[in-house]
Amino acid sequence: MPSLTGCLCLDWVLCLVALVTIGYLWVQKRYRYFADLGVPYLLPESFLSNNLFGAFMPDTTVGEVYDSMYKQLAPHPYAGFFHLLSPTYLIRDPELVTKFLVTEFGHFNDHGLPADEELNPLEGNLFFLGGPKWRALRRKLTPTFTSGKLKWMFDLIRECGDRLIETLDTEQAKGGHVEMKEILARFTTDVIGSCAFGLDSEAMKDPDSEFRRMGRKFFNPSLVLKIKTVFRFAVPRLYKMLKIKSGQPDVEQFFSSIIKQTIDHRLKTGQKRNDLVQLLLQLRETGSIEYEQDELALEDKELQSELNDEPDQIKFTDGLLTAQAFVFFVAGFETTASAISYSLYLMARHKEVQDRARYEVRERKLISGGEITYEALRSMTYLESCIDEALRIYPPIHLLPRICTKDFTMDDGTLIKKGQRLIIPIYSLHRDPKNFPDPEEFRPERFAQGTARKSGAYLPFGDGPRTCMGTNTNRNLAGLNPLRNTNTV
Repeated sequence: MPSLTGCLCLDWVLCLVALVTIGYLWVQKRYRYFADLGVPYLLPESFLSNNLFGAFMPDTTVGEVYDSMYKQLAPHPYAGFFHLLSPTYLIRDPELVTKFLVTEFGHFNDHGLPADEELNPLEGNLFFLGGPKWRALRRKLTPTFTSGKLKWMFDLIRECGDRLIETLDTEQAKGGHVEMKEILARFTTDVIGSCAFGLDSEAMKDPDSEFRRMGRKFFNPSLVLKIKTVFRFAVPRLYKMLKIKSGQPDVEQFFSSIIKQTIDHRLKTGQKRNDLVQLLLQLRETGSIEYEQDELALEDKELQSELNDEPDQIKFTDGLLTAQAFVFFVAGFETTASAISYSLYLMARHKEVQDRARYEVRERKLISGGEITYEALRSMTYLESCIDEALRIYPPIHLLPRICTKDFTMDDGTLIKKGQRLIIPIYSLHRDPKNFPDPEEFRPERFAQGTARKSGAYLPFGDGPRTCMGTNTNRNLAGLNPLRNTNTV
């Protein structure tokens, strides 16, 4: 091989300098991305990223990391930042949030997180899927949490509630402090285990039951898994190309085995139960879930109508149904436990709110003959407002990612190209005084008066056609309170 300088060592040095120079120039070109568009932006504070490592700090949440950028980028309605050299938009204006999630949903309909169903079977669920497969699956699963289905499951939930009361009485008799978050996580694990899988997870009886251990492990990932998550979020195409295994094998094996055994048992014995597995089996056997039209909320009817003429792009295999059951579990038990915990915490700090909520519960219970019935629960509007306000201050999800699926031009002429990522900072929108005056204060009356549910500013369940189906659960239990904004926001 001929030498450039007559010295092999010097040749290597020149090549290295050339590569570093090319890399530097390429990075600088990436950093000019927003400047060339005339969009305000933040240059990275650390190597290749804005606040990339902040999320790994033990006392810092992801919401707080992005809230720092949210404040730095005021008062711009939208602006740019960099995540592992990936230019990303941060959306600060509620009207733009509504535009991206609702009115222009066709341009921003995916989360942009790659899913490899062969490598990670449990990722074939509503959260990760996109395109026609997501649309067909969402349409089929929409009736899962209608008011009629919740009535099915109400007695199962109440049984779990009775066990929760017994556990609290036992803990109180011991004296000392009671760790409510852990107890509530055990309670919601029992609820999901019963309502989803038709199984007694025994989490209330045994804090170290296998169901509880696996749920705890899923939400306490290792440092390696956290790094994989950041990498997946920043460079999804490369992540998918490298065929990286993202799950925790023992957690996946446990839930896959549990769901398969439950399905097999139902098919062999013909046993039926009012739970999610039964609905999924109905979906596999008939291609749809039975429901009454008046069970669906307005936005769900609109989604059904929009998709009625589309051919189904999906085959309901055991693997696909298992993935849906799994995501209902992981998305349901931890977020619900957190919502209840924060609601109780805030009411404990505001005795006047607690007293008013307690009075409402006792009054509705008395009217219904001394029992907490489904109808009584639906009528507890002030208690609902307390939960709504707790979800505003402590939203279960701090960020909402979206990816542009086809080129979109903003009103000011800025072109958002296909493949461009957007972040909607839920935590920051909820705590912005422009959206909610005195945002740090706990005021359930914001929702009781019907004034706080601002379009694009209140997003505990997300917004638009990809809103979490937990929205339906919350709304149906609330009896479709007329003070609520029922737009698909």
